[in-house]
Amino acid sequence: MERAKIARPDAHPSMFTDQRRALDKAKRNIQECEYKLQQISKWTRELDREAMLFQASLHRLNRIVDGDLERGVAWMASLLDHLNNYVNTPAPKLPRADSLDAGDAGSTRSRGVQVDPDDEGDGHEPAIEPI
Repeated sequence: MERAKIARPDAHPSMFTDQRRALDKAKRNIQECEYKLQQISKWTRELDREAMLFQASLHRLNRIVDGDLERGVAWMASLLDHLNNYVNTPAPKLPRADSLDAGDAGSTRSRGVQVDPDDEGDGHEPAIEPI
């Protein structure tokens, strides 16, 4: 702009409107770029801060999950032992069918259980079959 004024000192100021518009546009572009640089700097710091907070939360969550998984595995192993012990527990001994009197045998049948009187067994367990 100054060079154009020096080159034509006698020119009317309206001749320089195109140069003035270009200069004003360039100044606005510079201001916009400076503003964007400030915003980039601000948001870069904010993003770094949030990333550190997020990583701290993930680290804490990771410790919790690892501890819970170990406790869960131990609990499942204990539960499996209890279930195995339950499965391996012998059935209770029932009285022999011949020790029941006739009235009791009839009531047993009426409840849906049938006692086999010919069962040899070990002397303590009658064979029970559902009807």
